[in-house]
Amino acid sequence: MFRRIIFWSHLVVGLIVGVVVFVLCLTGALLSFERQTVDWAESSARALPPAGVTQRMSHDELVASVSRSTGIHFGNVRYCNDPKMPARLGFGKGEGVLANAYTGEVLGRGATALRGFYQFVRRLHTNLAMTASWMGAGGSIADACNVGFVVLLLTGSILWWPRKWNWRALRNSVAIRFDVRGKQRDWNWHNALGLWALLPLIIMAGTGLVLSYRPVDQGVREFAKRHAAPAVVPAVVPAGVEAPKALTPAGWPEIFASVERAMPAWRSMNLAANPQPHMQIAITAGTEGEPHKRATLTMDRDSATITQVKRWENLEPGDRARAIMRTAHSGELGGFIGQIVAGLGCLAGVVLVYTGFALSWRRFFGGKVANPVEP
Repeated sequence: MFRRIIFWSHLVVGLIVGVVVFVLCLTGALLSFERQTVDWAESSARALPPAGVTQRMSHDELVASVSRSTGIHFGNVRYCNDPKMPARLGFGKGEGVLANAYTGEVLGRGATALRGFYQFVRRLHTNLAMTASWMGAGGSIADACNVGFVVLLLTGSILWWPRKWNWRALRNSVAIRFDVRGKQRDWNWHNALGLWALLPLIIMAGTGLVLSYRPVDQGVREFAKRHAAPAVVPAVVPAGVEAPKALTPAGWPEIFASVERAMPAWRSMNLAANPQPHMQIAITAGTEGEPHKRATLTMDRDSATITQVKRWENLEPGDRARAIMRTAHSGELGGFIGQIVAGLGCLAGVVLVYTGFALSWRRFFGGKVANPVEP
């Protein structure tokens, strides 16, 4: 009786949320390597320094030069440690201009079509690409269907458990078979892929609940507050220690020198196009998806002196937990391998939805499927 209830709960929930879950898994797979794909597409925009030039333009000069050339008012600038990579001056919603940080030469807007495609895919993933007036409803539907997906994963793991342990049942439930067709193939793929993709899908769907629902997020934050290490007070650097001279356009390299002293392995830095006297610089020493390798530097603009360094351990436990949930959701927490696992897990989710619908169709319209898991 219990197994019958689980089975019909699994089937009914799957029929209700399946289409949206298919969309969430497909878009999740597409988003798995977004950053690497965009970087590759923009790799042709090289920004090597001219012969004899070793220092980047001052920040103010670069912004002013590119603004004159394009007529655009920029909001932020991203520099890369790699001298071959251009600076990216951002404006609007996700738009930007690539420029040579040594000469101010405008190198174009990069892979705008690809970035636009990924923006659409992200909207589809978060709110089903609804228009502004329906965006909230689309997000609520996607969130509710993600809850249904969690239910499917939990009930599916119960249904996967064979009633009788023998080689035939184990082979059909564990090994992905390519020598069968039709109903047998759908049943085998649904069970075998469900087993192998269960853990990454549970992680992605479960962390999605944290990102979607405030009560769940608050519960995680409270748990982290009670059990994780408390935040360490950010280091404060005495004024004037690192660069006592006034910052002039020619002295802008002092900022890069200060950043390198604070984080020798930095890969990129982001700051406002028109920073305030006490400006903040977001530094990344790993990929954008590795929050434990980020830091925020507060710098006195007039002296290029770092006055505060805020690292991972300086964040509140709840903020650290939220960052972990966010990057676990995309697989980026595990680096490149984690992204591969997340991408494959999402593709497995797409197949699970397809085979689930196929099995349901055959059950209701094509005769009963011989299935040792069904009641």
